[in-house]
Amino acid sequence: MKRNLSLDHLHETVPANYYDNAIKKNLLQKFWHNRRFIEAQKYFKTVHARKILDVGCNSGIFTKQIYNVFPESKIYGIDISQNAISYAKQKYKNISFSVAWRKNYRLKKIVSIL
Repeated sequence: MKRNLSLDHLHETVPANYYDNAIKKNLLQKFWHNRRFIEAQKYFKTVHARKILDVGCNSGIFTKQIYNVFPESKIYGIDISQNAISYAKQKYKNISFSVAWRKNYRLKKIVSIL
């Protein structure tokens, strides 16, 4: 399947720290993302995962929350935005981030949660 280049361009126009700033400054965004983290953590605690892949991780803020629940697991984050992945790599050193498009990403190892 051919990638939509205008969609790629759109992703690159969004600042890498967009979600980080939105959670800090926008009450609705903060509520939505915090609720999402809480619900995801309920699920994560029921799973014994060694390897976890966060698809569409953007700046890695949610990926970091996953890492907080699974500090002994290997955490991977992928996103199509080079800017977001560069930002995430600088901010979260204990997590492996890659620029990838889900349909073209080949898992080298079995992942427990996707």
